[in-house]
Amino acid sequence: MYLCVKLNADLSAYLVRDKFTRFCQWKNLELNMQLTMNDFSVHRIIGRGGFGEVYGCRKADTGKMYAMKCLDKKRIKMKQGETLALNERIMLSLVSTG
Repeated sequence: MYLCVKLNADLSAYLVRDKFTRFCQWKNLELNMQLTMNDFSVHRIIGRGGFGEVYGCRKADTGKMYAMKCLDKKRIKMKQGETLALNERIMLSLVSTG
């Protein structure tokens, strides 16, 4: 019983700390942020695939480098790859390190 009371007190103290509050605010901002092409400076093509190209790009506000995959909807439709493209999008979002 003592252990539960101690853990509850420790957790309560942690939840009111400024660092935890800032972390929650940052995560909320990060999860609700909508990026557009204007947020990036697109550079050269670094790869090509069956449905489009991959470009090297830099995020304007942080300078961090990313790879941007641009898919051609006509090519996807022509090759009947809608399911494949959607599954790839889901997988890439799961492994995103952004």
